[in-house]
Amino acid sequence: MTGLPGTLGAIARVAGEKAALRLAQELGGTSIKLSADPGGKLATIIGQEAADAIVKEWAAGYTLLIPMAHLRGAGARRAELARLIEEKRPVRDVALAGEVHERTVKRMRAKLRRQDDLPLFRK
Repeated sequence: MTGLPGTLGAIARVAGEKAALRLAQELGGTSIKLSADPGGKLATIIGQEAADAIVKEWAAGYTLLIPMAHLRGAGARRAELARLIEEKRPVRDVALAGEVHERTVKRMRAKLRRQDDLPLFRK
C-alpha cells in the first residue's frame, strides 16, 4: 500500500514508490506516451523493470498524465505558504518556495488577512 494519491498511487502500486516519485520529480505536470522501447524516455528515467510494469498496466501507446504531486501534501504546503506570508516575504519568493503561481500567493494572502490576520498561527 502506498501513501501517494491518485495516478501516482497507481504507478507506485505497479512499479514501486521510488519510480512514482522519480516520475513526479522529472515529468510532473506533463504527459508521456508509454512505449515498450527499452531505450525510451520512461525506461531511462525509472529503469526498464519499472517501465515494463507501467506499460503492462496501461498498455503501450497510452498517454499517461504525470501529476505535479506536491509530495508533502496540500495541508503542509498551505501551512508553509501561510508561514512565509506571515513573515512578509515577497510574493515572488513565496510562489517559488511553494511551487505555486504568484496569483495563488496573492489570493491566499488576501484570504488570510480577511480571516483575522493569519489565524493559523494564533495560540
